[in-house]
Amino acid sequence: MVPLLQEAKKRASLSGSTLKAFVERVLRACLLPRPEAEEAFEPNLPVTDRSAPPAVEVADRRVLYDFMSEHS
Repeated sequence: MVPLLQEAKKRASLSGSTLKAFVERVLRACLLPRPEAEEAFEPNLPVTDRSAPPAVEVADRRVLYDFMSEHS
């Protein structure tokens, strides 16, 4: 028996459907046109003018954790 047919029979059995129903479902999923994807979400993040230096150096984890614990 062809390995592809064996796999299809196995998956049909595991999903509790007939081989015919399984093949129809798989073909439908592959051949029917898919709905257009929605536009990607773009968050509206605030932008600063960078006129002041940051309050803490975020690249230094220890300093960052100390700062966060002091201000929480």
